[in-house]
Amino acid sequence: MNGRARIAGVLICICAVVSATADARQTAGRPTPVGEQNTAAFLADLQHAVDEHNVQRVASLLHYPTIVLSRGLQIPIQNREALPALYKIAFTPEIRCVIDNSRLPRPGQQASDVETQITPDGLVLGRGAIRVLRRDERLGITRVVVPAGTVTTSGTRAPKRIRLSAETTQLSGLLERDDVDAYVFAARKGQRMFARIEGFAGHEAALRVSAQQDGKNVSVPSEQAGRSWSGSLPLATDYRLEVVRLARYCDPALVYFLGVTLQ
Repeated sequence: MNGRARIAGVLICICAVVSATADARQTAGRPTPVGEQNTAAFLADLQHAVDEHNVQRVASLLHYPTIVLSRGLQIPIQNREALPALYKIAFTPEIRCVIDNSRLPRPGQQASDVETQITPDGLVLGRGAIRVLRRDERLGITRVVVPAGTVTTSGTRAPKRIRLSAETTQLSGLLERDDVDAYVFAARKGQRMFARIEGFAGHEAALRVSAQQDGKNVSVPSEQAGRSWSGSLPLATDYRLEVVRLARYCDPALVYFLGVTLQ
């Protein structure tokens, strides 16, 4: 090989090294696209945390400060300790439904309003209602936009006092979101109560009973579980019979029929 050929070869090697270095630097400056597996894991974690009212777990899925836009106000959540006080403002029923209904779009499927849209640097839920970004190799919520006209969160209503007897008492009600209907009645020690709820499919609601003891509600165990409750009441006191909605948060309202006897 003559001198010119050697010089040309050296120059080619130098150019290749410079080009590779430039490509590496350029690649390093770009965020790696968020993978579908990471997206699915984050979304499932967020859905479970919201469904279980696990505020601390939700707090671990935010990047701080997280900005909440609500009724024209910009509310910063500065750290994990600040979330509990602002949780119901940020995670309203509408936002919870965005989370609950979000699904990864299938290949070739056009994302709907509530499907998760994967972006190069994170996720978007509900057409911008929730923005998720990746920072320090971790996904986290950075912004929540609360829809105008959001409603307050439902939950346990004021209990209704009822009088029970050996004849079946028929009651009914409608539950949505996190609703719990509570009935209070007096009973003697050793009386047996039988209760059952009907009118819906599957395990979308359940019964639970507690006794009023020293001003506190003490759970009373049942010989059955779920739709039916039967057992002997241990104290002469007031008891609380609750119908608890277990259906998915954003499923349609649930109508139940409750039959109760006290012997």
